[in-house]
Amino acid sequence: MLNTSSYEDRIRKLAVCLLLSVSSLLSCADVWANDDGPLNSWVDHLIWGTGDLQQAVVEFEKKAGRAPAFGGKHPHLGTANYLASLGDKVYLEILGPDTGSEPGVLANKLAELPANQLLGFVLSTANLDKVAEAARISGLQVYGPIESSRQTETGDLLTWQGLALMGHGYGDYVPFFIDWGDTPHPADTRRWLLQ
Repeated sequence: MLNTSSYEDRIRKLAVCLLLSVSSLLSCADVWANDDGPLNSWVDHLIWGTGDLQQAVVEFEKKAGRAPAFGGKHPHLGTANYLASLGDKVYLEILGPDTGSEPGVLANKLAELPANQLLGFVLSTANLDKVAEAARISGLQVYGPIESSRQTETGDLLTWQGLALMGHGYGDYVPFFIDWGDTPHPADTRRWLLQ
């Protein structure tokens, strides 16, 4: 028998997650002109997960006709990434285990993927606290904002803050939120467009 209160709760949480995502997507057109919206976020990047990063890069280059640029390593996660700019402030991240690092939980999850796949998407915002507040008011659990970083090929350390929405049961259909702060955006630093 269907537990209606649990079902209704899941539907309510899905609606909130979708509302956060849709309102973020709808703000894309005026995001640079209006910095005071409550959620003011836009699509930042798509995450393509792989258990074999080098194989995924070769596969990407064959299909796209160009190699993605090495982004860097996430020392705290045991992962590394390659990036392909998709336009102004949006990019594709190819994420996989870094064979030269101690594997973390995410690296282990990636290593177990049966095939390369879209893992999720990330929305950029300049106000993670407002996103967190809206999510909490709607009954969602919030993880963050948390500081994160990755080391570039040149040894520079890029930093950002991230926020995850939890307790909704919809996995990767709900975005992760990011605030780059003063860090140069990856799509601008390693730019080439997929055509």
